Amino acid sequence: SKLEHVTVPIILVINKIDLLEDRKTLLPLIEKLSERKKFAAIIPLAAIKGDNVLALEQEINKFMPECVHYYADDEYT
Repeated sequence: SKLEHVTVPIILVINKIDLLEDRKTLLPLIEKLSERKKFAAIIPLAAIKGDNVLALEQEINKFMPECVHYYADDEYT
């Protein structure tokens, strides 16, 4: 596996869940993938609809280091 030697936290994101005919099929997929690798989090989402995007953002923020602000708060970088 390409992720075998990765030492940083890995977030598994499963996108396009809105296209599933039956969302019950999602749980077995998540279980199967989590058996293959220990993920820091598993986030199923439908990005185009905005479903669970906030949860993904919050999960990513958990792993972002605090650092000095080089730009004003209202500037986007």
